[in-house]
Amino acid sequence: MSAPRHRPRGLLPFYLPLVATSQMMTLSNPLLNLHLSRAEDPSLPLAAYSVAFGLSVVLNAPLLTLPNVGAGLLENERAWDRMRTVALLLASVVFVADCILGLTPLGHWAFRTLLGTTARVAAQAQATMICVAPIPLFLAWRGLRTALVLRARKTQILTQSTFVRLLFLGLALLAARLRAEPVAADAGLALSLGICAETLWLHRQTRSHRSRIPTTGPLLDTRHFGAFAIPLVVSGWAWTAQRPIISAILGRSPDGEAAQAAFGVLHPLLLLVASALWALQATGQIHGRERAEARRFVAFAARAILLAAGVIGALGWIPPARNFLIGDVFPVAEDLGEYLVPGLRLLFLPALFLGIRTTAKGLILASRSTRVILPASAGYLALLGILGVWVVRSQPAVNGGVLAVALIAVVEMTEAAVLCTAAWRRWLRLPEQAES
Repeated sequence: MSAPRHRPRGLLPFYLPLVATSQMMTLSNPLLNLHLSRAEDPSLPLAAYSVAFGLSVVLNAPLLTLPNVGAGLLENERAWDRMRTVALLLASVVFVADCILGLTPLGHWAFRTLLGTTARVAAQAQATMICVAPIPLFLAWRGLRTALVLRARKTQILTQSTFVRLLFLGLALLAARLRAEPVAADAGLALSLGICAETLWLHRQTRSHRSRIPTTGPLLDTRHFGAFAIPLVVSGWAWTAQRPIISAILGRSPDGEAAQAAFGVLHPLLLLVASALWALQATGQIHGRERAEARRFVAFAARAILLAAGVIGALGWIPPARNFLIGDVFPVAEDLGEYLVPGLRLLFLPALFLGIRTTAKGLILASRSTRVILPASAGYLALLGILGVWVVRSQPAVNGGVLAVALIAVVEMTEAAVLCTAAWRRWLRLPEQAES
């Protein structure tokens, strides 16, 4: 009997480029913030870019699901044509929305009233929205091309394209240094240029993969497309909404400013770890379609989750590592440290549950039946709001840093439990891997 079709060592070459890609993506905002911090009054461009970027991410959330949707549904030329049409229409709608927010009084009202910014922050945020307006068009094309890469299991192409993004983003920031004063629009323009270069590189590298799509096959009907894609879109929106909801809850805690500041340090740390754990989702989607292969993937994912949780746990519990992090990397005042240190010690918990959730979600995506994701995402957002408000009202002396981490851990654990149950039931129905 010959060896199975996909050997265990095939997981690491697929997974590691995804991790490298995610890690480089997380470097974009620190680089942009570093440039903006050179301003005479850095709080102005930093705040303007932060609110503009946050709003842009919420609007772009459906487009960010295209790689997973495409990896599951791009079976033939007719499916490609249908997905391309939907993606470009959706991107055009987001592009128009960005332009409206950047050019009309509606945008000024949204930033001033809904997001509570000052007039000068709103002005720079509107200028930034104009600069990031082309990004949805790039994301649509990049998402489709990324799906081709995932299906071909050539994830090293994604690492290369993300490096191109960072390169051009850095060049744009170097050019922006010629300005007398950094403004938030510099960051928006650099990000757009970087993603444009990334998309063009990805398009060039995937031309051969595009030509390998079968020319014949069943039409991707609207009902099937919606049943698979809509839960992923809702899940993306729920993830992007998590941060503003927690910030709003912390703002009602005893020292809301300190709590929000601590969350502003803890959340990026979690995202840095999550960038490696998110790669498990795409890995499971591609490597979890047969029982034997899924079994190897789960064992691989368990080791990756324990490693990531162990690293972030060491940062919180080993004094030299913790002191270096919050003393040298993030120099903070003593009163902020009282919020930051307890939260940092618990940060390994949401990392652990997040990894379990992405592993289960990858197996669910592999089954192409995503309906369970919809109630799970909507449910954890409701739980987040209800639990957060209850704690703030019933525990007036609650530590805001601990509260933020605990809220993320609870909702991640709840969603992980729902998705793990569904993934287990579907795993039992997977076929055993055939051997030739």
